[in-house]
Amino acid sequence: MRLLKGKYLLYAVCIILAYSLFLCGCGVKDKETLALADEQDIEEAIQVNELEKTSLNIEEENQTDDYIEAEIIKDNNNNIYNAVKFYDDYFYFSDADGIKRMRKDLLTKEKIAEGNVMFGNCDNDYIYYIRYPSDLVKAPGFFRMDLTRHFEEKLMDWTESMWSINSIYAHQNIIYFSEYDFCEAYEVIDANLEEIEEGDNIVYQILDNCGISHTDINNLLFGYVTMIFEYQKLLYFDEQKKEITVYDTKSGKKIDTLDQCRSDVLISDRGIIYKDLENDILLKKWDTEEPSILYDMSENDNRYINYGTFDEQYIFGFYVDGDDCTLVKIKWEGGSEIGRTFEDEKFCKDLRLSANNGVVSYMQDGYRVFEKIT
Repeated sequence: MRLLKGKYLLYAVCIILAYSLFLCGCGVKDKETLALADEQDIEEAIQVNELEKTSLNIEEENQTDDYIEAEIIKDNNNNIYNAVKFYDDYFYFSDADGIKRMRKDLLTKEKIAEGNVMFGNCDNDYIYYIRYPSDLVKAPGFFRMDLTRHFEEKLMDWTESMWSINSIYAHQNIIYFSEYDFCEAYEVIDANLEEIEEGDNIVYQILDNCGISHTDINNLLFGYVTMIFEYQKLLYFDEQKKEITVYDTKSGKKIDTLDQCRSDVLISDRGIIYKDLENDILLKKWDTEEPSILYDMSENDNRYINYGTFDEQYIFGFYVDGDDCTLVKIKWEGGSEIGRTFEDEKFCKDLRLSANNGVVSYMQDGYRVFEKIT
């Protein structure tokens, strides 16, 4: 509703003028909650309980009487956290020159479209993205590109609310736009987006199944839509208790609790990467009861690590020393290695690090640089 507000305003005015005799005295119904909105293998249908739940403490009472027609996929491209997306042997990225792709051998790079974009994921040979307004872009909005033909389709005109979207996820022609307090769902029909009602939004159905109020959606950890479809999990953070509750989205049950932890969490095939209150980095594997420490600050000169992504070899983070930023590679079995140092980079977030398939990339002077991991 937020994204379509501007688009449909003109339509609404026309309707009112044409049918003013019928609409006289009618008002516009308000909505209390605007809850709308880094691949192949189908695993299981998600079961959903239609009964109303009033507490996060519901566990054994959860039943799975009805089935959501959604398929779980597995995408090892880590697209929750990476600005660069990897699909069919290519890295897709955006920099000062526009949208580009790079072969995984790093030997060939080509420009495929204009504009500064935020990517969603790749799904069924399409990549989805928001193109932001700029002096060079005459028609910003929400797009998808056919990666076999490099043919671009505009699915929605630009609205100012697109600035606030922090995650895009596409699954079988359904698009999920999420922010901290809402998740909108749209279906692609004839190269246009049609809004899906809140009651039919799979994400909200899963929240109901887990006993999580829609108003608590801002307590879900970043990338929750991707977690649902790729990991069949939801992670809920309680700020007061400093506690993360892990839900299985198929059953709606709590399956784990992480105590005395912070909210900056990465989720992976191996398990949950998180920080304790001492800022040590831990891994809670899916098949073990106790977490293991991967990075102990006290053993590393109390260097605080700001992590953000990972691949099969390492979890990648940075520490800041004065005006310089140093890359740290944390091993999955524990321990770390110091990588390269970026001079005059006070804020590691400006580097927009991504890691995939044995390659790291980062921004430098407005352009993305790729390096093989050694």
